[in-house]
Amino acid sequence: MDPSVLQRAGHWRAAVSICIVFWLQFAWVSPTNFNGYDEWLNLSLTSRGILAFPYANRPLALLWNVPTTWLGTDLVTAHYLLHGLYLSLTGVLAYLIVRRLAPNAPLLAWLAGTFAATWAPRDFLRLDSVQMLLYGGFMAATLCSLLLLAGSWRPGRAWLLAPAVALAFCALRTYEGCLPLLVAAPPALAAVSQPQPRWHWALAWYSALVVGIAQMLGWWGDGTTSLAYQSMISRDLDLLPLAKRLIQHFGFSADPLIRPTWQELAVPRVMPALIAFAVGLAWAVPADPLSAQTRRTYAWAVGLGLLLAGLGWAPFAISPQLTSPDRTQFLPAPGMGLALAGAILWLASFLPHRWRMVGVAALAGWVMWVGTARILAMQRQWDERSAFPAQAEFLRHLTRWAPDLRSNTLVVLFDDTATWGAIAFRHAVEYLYENRACGYLWGSRNMLYRIDVTPAGVVYETGVDIRRAWQSPPTLHRPHEIVFVRYGSNRSVTVLDHWPESFPLSAPAVYAPSARVVTARPAPKARAVLH
Repeated sequence: MDPSVLQRAGHWRAAVSICIVFWLQFAWVSPTNFNGYDEWLNLSLTSRGILAFPYANRPLALLWNVPTTWLGTDLVTAHYLLHGLYLSLTGVLAYLIVRRLAPNAPLLAWLAGTFAATWAPRDFLRLDSVQMLLYGGFMAATLCSLLLLAGSWRPGRAWLLAPAVALAFCALRTYEGCLPLLVAAPPALAAVSQPQPRWHWALAWYSALVVGIAQMLGWWGDGTTSLAYQSMISRDLDLLPLAKRLIQHFGFSADPLIRPTWQELAVPRVMPALIAFAVGLAWAVPADPLSAQTRRTYAWAVGLGLLLAGLGWAPFAISPQLTSPDRTQFLPAPGMGLALAGAILWLASFLPHRWRMVGVAALAGWVMWVGTARILAMQRQWDERSAFPAQAEFLRHLTRWAPDLRSNTLVVLFDDTATWGAIAFRHAVEYLYENRACGYLWGSRNMLYRIDVTPAGVVYETGVDIRRAWQSPPTLHRPHEIVFVRYGSNRSVTVLDHWPESFPLSAPAVYAPSARVVTARPAPKARAVLH
């Protein structure tokens, strides 16, 4: 049979097995893991086709969320499915990149890809699909751009350079933290690739990065920039503290292997992923000699993997504020996957020949066991902490009372439970009532919106940065267009039938919240998230 056909079949087996292992781990994750802040914002903007976070100068932040609107299911489930797809695709792309760099080490590539998709042992927010989908998306785009870049160096494949550059630019304008990887990865690819790239490949690649950086800094386009979000994060570039924080981030990823929590491991639900991993190891990977001659390859893989992981953590290590592992294990995942795979194979190569694959299975299985147990443990924390049950309970009560609301209705919430944040509540109401109404959390302050009470009514001011990008001009709500709701400490939902004395606006002659209710229209499709 044609060797190229056999190679393609091997790639398909490897890709399928990586995806199966990932999904048997990720299947335990709940789609409704809500941190309580950005989820309703993301759902609302995605449903309206809005991509940008102007206050963070990320014009393509929600680009990777767009396919959720095509899946024909509720947006929460769609975000979960697409987030899982991006994470599994990250593993497949990592496998293909390593196969290109080390074509004679298929086991190294398969292990690196599997770990890239499944090893994030301390990233609690990674399990929040609605909030973190954009991270999964830009990571898949980053790795895809690198794979295409390396492929474009082959004869007759120069056309791959255009999509490679486009994806790299989109990833950068989604999240600037991927810049170190985009800058450093091409030289690393070029160092071991055959044939070697020519200078115009580098010129095209780095030109796109320069344009992206120029836009971030306001040097290109309309000459303005907004980095209000990033400006709240302090920076410390002193070498010793920076190195300590970088080591701390490495520790978050490596420590569970060395000091596991034994109670976490004794959970039967780890078994499906472990069985799939063992089957994939036997079925999807060609025999690897694990000889002393390949030991240098494995040592190189460890070094390169640690370098790439360090570049992934660099954007977080520069700030003394970002000392949590939350959302920090996306960017380093391919590097850590390669480093773990290289270390396992390097150690196994010292065993007697007949015991080498047994050693690989034991060491790699340990990584898989710990990683899956950590996912299950973090999900148990989410089951206790997720804001979705309380938020959904409130919204179900509200939408039962008001299946729909008249245009320009303002729902003012007195929240005795601390369930809601200001931005979350505004966009939850906007989303569920398809932009005909909006919500305000009484007494709240935030960087995007503010309330001004005038004799004519309540002016809901929107930040200058977001007015055009989010199609969200300031709105005036006259007294008869306001509905007051209280979420009591006992989780009771009450639509107030009287005008609150604490509200700094004179009560209208008639306050009739039920007059704002519309029952004739069918329920908006967005309500599916509450079922």
